[in-house]
Amino acid sequence: MKKIRVSYSSLSLAEKGRWDELVYLLFRIDRPITKPMEEGRKIHEEIEEYIIKYNAFPEWLFKGDLVLPRPEEKVVIEHNEFVDLSGVFDCYDPATKTLYEFKTGVQSSTDWARTHQIPIYFYMLEKLGREVDRAFLIHYNQHTKQKDWTVVHNSPSLIEKAKNYVDTYSGEIRSFMENEGLI
Repeated sequence: MKKIRVSYSSLSLAEKGRWDELVYLLFRIDRPITKPMEEGRKIHEEIEEYIIKYNAFPEWLFKGDLVLPRPEEKVVIEHNEFVDLSGVFDCYDPATKTLYEFKTGVQSSTDWARTHQIPIYFYMLEKLGREVDRAFLIHYNQHTKQKDWTVVHNSPSLIEKAKNYVDTYSGEIRSFMENEGLI
């Protein structure tokens, strides 16, 4: 059986039943870039460049201490013999055992904290043998120039939640791809 690679984004699309968008994502088919998507990408790039240059967050975004930041780190782990799990950590600081995730647009940090993204990233860090105690979800609304942030503390129950989510929706993705003749 062929191994598939999934991410939080693809799992989330499967959860919502958005199969057409999932195919575009999995097969890297270009889609039109919306203005909010482009704005979000530019803000992410600006944050990444600032962290690399100054070893700190831009003042307009967040006040927090960085020691050994690793911005925009792409990782892949083996979830099981059938599934690899990929992700991009917006910023992980191993010295402080802290993960930072940046969000733009109108959805607040508390809305994002209710998703499975951070638990999945905690799980991935654990599988990589890296310690993480907490994550800061830092939200910046580029339209209103307002910001908010939420802290999510790592726990065994969140890691278990992530594993169950990956098992459930990677299985759905595999079934969909097999039924459609995509694998």
